[in-house]
Amino acid sequence: MAQVEELRAEANALFREKKSHHEKAKYAKQPQIISYYNQKARECDQQANQLLAQSDLIHLGINSKEPVIDMHLLTPQRAKDLLARKIDFIRGYNYIVDLSFMIFSDNYPHIKKLQVITGYGKTIGKPSVVKSSVISYLTRNGIPNYVDPKNIGVIIVVLTGINVRLSS
Repeated sequence: MAQVEELRAEANALFREKKSHHEKAKYAKQPQIISYYNQKARECDQQANQLLAQSDLIHLGINSKEPVIDMHLLTPQRAKDLLARKIDFIRGYNYIVDLSFMIFSDNYPHIKKLQVITGYGKTIGKPSVVKSSVISYLTRNGIPNYVDPKNIGVIIVVLTGINVRLSS
């Protein structure tokens, strides 16, 4: 897990650097300088998103046998992407992030349900955006799910009958 946290910290530093580049571009006068800072911001964003994707897959690989996935602190899009990969992972698909990083998975047919921890918005005082996004994604893809009656911050995904790959 230390590697996951390290990658996420690096990504956050790149997002801060991106913001700095945008600020510099905003106050620059010459078009070439504005273009330079905007390009630097795009590069930081791309690198940060690659690090986040890699950290998500490492996290997924470490916990691949566990029927639980924690979506706290993820954006709705990252949550949906990671959920699709987790479901596919349980179903036995392999993933390649780039040529130097590969995670192999086994098929875990004994796992019938997946707990998706989204939280319920307690910390921000509003309903969880990730929770509604995940429920919408599952429903749109015809995947049975329900909110855990014991914990409204958890979605239970019924995995039986899913025979298609969800992630790209």
